[in-house]
Amino acid sequence: MRSPLGHNYSLDQASLRRSLTHLGDDSHFRRLHASLKAGEPLTVGVIGASVAQNGGCINQPGQRCMFFNGAVPVKLEWAEKPRPHKGFAVRLVELLKATWPRSQLTLVNAAQDATPAQSMLPCLFTHLPRNVGLVVVEFGSLALHLRLPAAEAIARKLLGLQPPPLVVFLTIRGNPTPTPTPTLTPKLNPNPNTNHPRPLQADQDGDA
Repeated sequence: MRSPLGHNYSLDQASLRRSLTHLGDDSHFRRLHASLKAGEPLTVGVIGASVAQNGGCINQPGQRCMFFNGAVPVKLEWAEKPRPHKGFAVRLVELLKATWPRSQLTLVNAAQDATPAQSMLPCLFTHLPRNVGLVVVEFGSLALHLRLPAAEAIARKLLGLQPPPLVVFLTIRGNPTPTPTPTLTPKLNPNPNTNHPRPLQADQDGDA
């Protein structure tokens, strides 16, 4: 399927529909739509970890997200050689601008590599402005280290802003390599005082 801007998605329409698990209260959509249609200044924020950083940014010199603005070659795991690549956040802003030409959009990517929600929570608005209209939240790439109450607390803080922004939870499904579980293999050693073998305590590598 191709987007209005010509981006070729690898998923078909049915798969994209299934990816939307919960749409929430449409009042936030109506507020965002009205702002875009009226051409009001609107900030699109991104928070999360490395996947969110890869969403890209447009005008944040010195930040890693600038490698995904579509203007500089970057090494991608699925590409044979470095090439320019626009992250999902940059493409989202471009799509909004193409749909609502009067819109005045600013993209702020406040993601931090290897940072779970509980580490970002105390300083949430240090990098993310409070006058944000749309926030993309991505902590799934650190799911193994994520504390769910912290993710809920971030959502409540965002929705507590006035006016509340539209909050989009984005989850990236990966193919993690399972970590082998060490097994304990006790070794038997003859006990000189008895006729029965005596088990020795084994460490995680199986060595006594």
